[in-house]
Amino acid sequence: MLTSPPDRVAVFQRSKILAAYIVHAMAWPPPDLTPIILDGWSDDDRDGFIQKFDQVSHSIRESLESSGLWADTTPQERAFFETRLLDRTMQQFLSAAWSMEALACCLWALGLLPEIPPYDAQSSVLDRVPKGDVSELGESRSAAEIERARSVAELWHWRSRTRQLQDQGHTMPPLPGGHTLDDIFRLAAEKAAAAGDIAASCGGDLPAFGKPYRELSPEEVGLVASIASERRKALKWLCGFAPNNQWDQTPTDT
Repeated sequence: MLTSPPDRVAVFQRSKILAAYIVHAMAWPPPDLTPIILDGWSDDDRDGFIQKFDQVSHSIRESLESSGLWADTTPQERAFFETRLLDRTMQQFLSAAWSMEALACCLWALGLLPEIPPYDAQSSVLDRVPKGDVSELGESRSAAEIERARSVAELWHWRSRTRQLQDQGHTMPPLPGGHTLDDIFRLAAEKAAAAGDIAASCGGDLPAFGKPYRELSPEEVGLVASIASERRKALKWLCGFAPNNQWDQTPTDT
């Protein structure tokens, strides 16, 4: 059930929160490396580094609170901002880092990116986060543009899930009309190419890393799947799929 999509102020605020979330993750060593790095330091250097982390965490919270954004952070985001350096988990780190793809979609919706990056390319958009307020923004994307982008994300997410199920050995049910899965992939790619949603069909499949999707390595599939999942969530939120526009309640089921 759809609700009214978030307005540009809500999208702007969500972008600010996501940017803070990502920066706080990326500014420090990954949790699996932190103990190894600190183990070679003196006690004073180690304590100083941890103290610096605590100061930055406190500063981020103060900044979010003073700008009225702290109340709009999710429980997961709040927990991350409040977690001490040596208590952070890799799952927390990865959740924050992958939010870069969601941030790209929000910035694109605000008109701050010319296009959403290809689905075989990770986003790097922190430099596009506005430093001013929402009044300084130009024209946002239309509802029709955002809905079309969501459909593209759904296509890539569907293709990723199908490939993952195949790799896991799941038996696919018979398709109507005697069609095979390869037929469906080819038709979907041709339709997407005709609509301009992809550059062109590649070997009767979606194109990624310069080859048909079916030829991707497991690592490449994992990358595209993660990109598609994060962008799909953001675009569903932008289209009003989240109850009361609550970010963490955006449906992610397939």
